[in-house]
Amino acid sequence: VELFWKEELQGELTPATLQVLTLVAYLGSPTREEISYVRGVQSSQSIRTLTVRGLIERQGEVCALTLDALKHLGIVKVEDLPEYASIHASLREKLDARSM
Repeated sequence: VELFWKEELQGELTPATLQVLTLVAYLGSPTREEISYVRGVQSSQSIRTLTVRGLIERQGEVCALTLDALKHLGIVKVEDLPEYASIHASLREKLDARSM
């Protein structure tokens, strides 16, 4: 069990997990379903990894960045991310289009 937890908490994040972290940051409180929709694949494992590492928190199905994640990224608020407004709008547009 100890080996499992060490592996879970240490090492670099996988590209898939970094992708999920990016989506949580730019979407600003997406659901697990929205993350999986944008990625085109099931994302539960990456969400779990980010939660265990304390980079995102979950309220039911909704995910949000933690203060620790912001510190690791070297920002105070998500709006400080590069091209935040345009990327956020583009991702929201993609999600809005799916319900049409």
